[in-house]
Amino acid sequence: MFDVNSIPWHNIRRDLKSFVKNRVRDSAIADDVVQEVFLKVHNGVSELRDPARFNSWIFQVTRNAISDHFRHKNKTIASEPIPTESEDTPNSYNACMANCLQKELQNLPAKYREALELADIGSLSQLELAQRLQLSYSGAKSRVQRARLMLRTLIEKKYAIETDTYGNIIVCEDKHPNKCQRSLIGD
Repeated sequence: MFDVNSIPWHNIRRDLKSFVKNRVRDSAIADDVVQEVFLKVHNGVSELRDPARFNSWIFQVTRNAISDHFRHKNKTIASEPIPTESEDTPNSYNACMANCLQKELQNLPAKYREALELADIGSLSQLELAQRLQLSYSGAKSRVQRARLMLRTLIEKKYAIETDTYGNIIVCEDKHPNKCQRSLIGD
């Protein structure tokens, strides 16, 4: 065991603060982390077996404290007010998109519109769809896939649509102004 009083704490504090500040980029946070390190060192110095390894040990304690800081920071969720239902919320964009899809669905040829309505809106399985339309199973699958592609092409030509990582519409703009917005209002 070595004499704790012989350690140049002022110099160590300065070195540790510089070490931490280079990693956390904030002086106040660096002070907090260094204070945590000193508490851990004070509580654990009696367990240090080799006094020659004091410097490497204290820097390891410091690296761990920095990791703890970032781990805690990543778990903290910033609270933000939940937006109320307005024209700029994802739900209103999803509603706009639903209106635009319904509008463009009417522009598909009848056999494709029927297949898409039965499969996607009516929730028929493609096997049930094949039986109802008197098609082969692969024919029914192809018709639904073609209908979806045709509808997607119509939508992409007329509307600028963007989604977030969850699939919510975050942009729903008519490339030819006001058509999509009118469908949302009810024109």
